[in-house]
Amino acid sequence: TMRPMTNFPEALTAARERAHLTRRRLAGLVGVDHRTYARWEDGAATPPLAKLADIARELGCAESDLWQPGNGASP
Repeated sequence: TMRPMTNFPEALTAARERAHLTRRRLAGLVGVDHRTYARWEDGAATPPLAKLADIARELGCAESDLWQPGNGASP
């Protein structure tokens, strides 16, 4: 049973782990520094919308799986 998504950083972390990728590897796949990516998962920053599409593509999920209005972050 999947837990309900509560916020963008949590959803991003869960999707990355399901894809069996490290933070550093996913950062490389979407073309950002691993420290920038870490800030997204830590909730210290949110990615630009264009990067959200790249992230979803690399994780094999829909953008809406990662971010939805009212889920605690707004990329």
